[in-house]
This record gives sequence, structure tokens and C-alpha cells, in this order.
Amino acid sequence: MQVQIVGMLCRTPDKDARQEILRRCAGGGGTFEKTGGGKIALPATNLNDVANQADDLIVVCPQMVVYLAKYGSFRSPNLQTELSQNCCDFP
Repeated sequence: MQVQIVGMLCRTPDKDARQEILRRCAGGGGTFEKTGGGKIALPATNLNDVANQADDLIVVCPQMVVYLAKYGSFRSPNLQTELSQNCCDFP
């Protein structure tokens, strides 16, 4: 659920819209109207959990790039083990 919120924040260019997303999530969820039209259902979540998830993604994403450059795909059944052995510590 927190990954969904982080993804929405990354795809939202307007600062005020990002703040509104966080406000609605902290306030119990709801819907958010996108600037291009349509609505997004926002789950209720703890903002500390969202921040922790964003920190984890910042740590893991460079490791994934290294893994892809070295091995070419994420199709391995033991991806988490291989990432921790070949790149860095996987959270």
C-alpha cells in the first residue's frame, strides 16, 4: 500500500497535488482527481510508513540497476538472495 502512495507521489509533478495526496492518505483515504482526468482511490496509511517505504526504495533501486546490468533480468527465483550476495544488503 505504501509503495502505491510513493508511486503516485513520484508521478505527480505539482507540489500542491503531492501535499493533497499525503493529506488525504493521512486523513483516512479517499479519492483524488488527477489533472489529466479520472480519479485515484487513495488508501488510508500512516505517513511514517510511507516515508520508510520511500527510504527503502531509494536504497534498493540502485541495487536493482546493478543487478540488471550484471545479470540482465529479474527472472531469477532467488532474486532477493542474489541481490544480497552480488550487490549490497537487500532490506
